[in-house]
Amino acid sequence: MSSFSANVAAAAISARPLVHAPQGLRFVETSMVDKLPVVQELMREHWEELVLDAKAMPLRLDEARYRGLEAAGILLCIVAYDGDQIVGYSVGVLFNHPHHGDVRTLSNDSLFLSKPYRKGLNGVGLMRATEAAAARHGAAMITWNAEPGTSLESLLPALGYAPMNTLYGKGI
Repeated sequence: MSSFSANVAAAAISARPLVHAPQGLRFVETSMVDKLPVVQELMREHWEELVLDAKAMPLRLDEARYRGLEAAGILLCIVAYDGDQIVGYSVGVLFNHPHHGDVRTLSNDSLFLSKPYRKGLNGVGLMRATEAAAARHGAAMITWNAEPGTSLESLLPALGYAPMNTLYGKGI
């Protein structure tokens, strides 16, 4: 097992921070609500990069919903730090799958690293930290949303993920 893999395995057992990426980022499980004021700028960067229909999908953070999911214990948030600066995040919702009631699943809603940090294994580190945290919270499955043609779509099979469904959307 590589030292990076060993760090990730140790992160599944230990408290926060979860893991350090080879480039020096650290990934910390945290309260999303507490980080919203800081993360909002990154969320705007993320939205501007990927939104297909800005009119149908305006960026309007629902802080009350985040609070409710967090209070229910089903919101999982990992932030990526470079020193004291937040440079990325992974946010997902834990639930028991409706068709497979015994299968606790993390459905990742957002995965983002600021462009200067999308090199080396930073993205993989954030994903592995998310996997480790999800496992600590009892998840046996994790799903990711990947925009077609992105590096994430290419990366997922290399990390052992298989396509499950194709998601389509349009504004109505």
